[in-house]
Amino acid sequence: MPVLKNVLLTLLRDEFYFGKLCWNGEVDVLDPSVDRLLSESEFWQIQKILGERGLSKPYRHEEVGYRMLIRCGECGNLLTPYFKEKETKSGTTRYYYLRCTHDGSHKECSQVQIGFKELDSQILDLLSSISISSAFFDWAVKWLKECNYKRSENQTNEIDRINAQLKDTQKKIDNLIEMGMLGVVTPQEVKVRKESLQNERYQLERDLKGLNVQTFDWLETAIKTFNFAKNARYYFEHGSMLDKSQILKALGANFYVIDKKLCLDLLKPYFILKENADIVCLENDGCELSSLVSVSANVDAVKSWWAICQDVRTILVASYA
Repeated sequence: MPVLKNVLLTLLRDEFYFGKLCWNGEVDVLDPSVDRLLSESEFWQIQKILGERGLSKPYRHEEVGYRMLIRCGECGNLLTPYFKEKETKSGTTRYYYLRCTHDGSHKECSQVQIGFKELDSQILDLLSSISISSAFFDWAVKWLKECNYKRSENQTNEIDRINAQLKDTQKKIDNLIEMGMLGVVTPQEVKVRKESLQNERYQLERDLKGLNVQTFDWLETAIKTFNFAKNARYYFEHGSMLDKSQILKALGANFYVIDKKLCLDLLKPYFILKENADIVCLENDGCELSSLVSVSANVDAVKSWWAICQDVRTILVASYA
């Protein structure tokens, strides 16, 4: 029995045959263990042959770096990544750029495009400026862990103290209510003293909650911060476009380009490392925790490893307070 033309057309346009399931607006993928009648590439080739009678292939954004991340420093619009193809002896080569779309009311924006190659070079220079030596990293991690151990002990003692005060305050409230029931104190006295004790309990509970939420994630963040400073340049040089975007995001915020120069608000820990690059790049192998102390109280003097770590730690602890 011959297959009707419209039935054949329906079969040829069914995405199920390359493993795509569509049902009631839901989209899923067929079990990988089930054999496909054709590949997704072959399916779209058939649609191309069918022309207007075939399905339109859905447009997919290419994974291009820095998308929705960097703004124009003149008009504030997001810079759009795009590429140009040029024929070379080795074949077709793509060159990637960021350009301002000049959308909205800022039609007079004078900023020109910047190539990814130039942008990457600026980011590499920045990553080099915050880079730290392996010796400094190892020393810093040991110092941070020691600080965290001492801080944990202090926090535990403070939690125990507040819990004891809470227990004592609640006992006072219970005794006050009992005294009111026995007529030892007047209802007005009960009301005033109870309100005062409840306010005291409320403040203690707030203090306790503040201590409990400090789970010392700052230590993990601090180690990640130093690890990023040590290795980010390598991963940027060898990573994909999306890897490079993530590395740039980790450096700070408010990214913009003005006159082909990348600007950003560098995170404070990286700013400290950048300001002390000559110290954190030293390879002082074998240094013990007790052998490095602040060399001078003068703020203009070069800081030691200890002082630099102390500054970074203070910033991160405050962010978790």
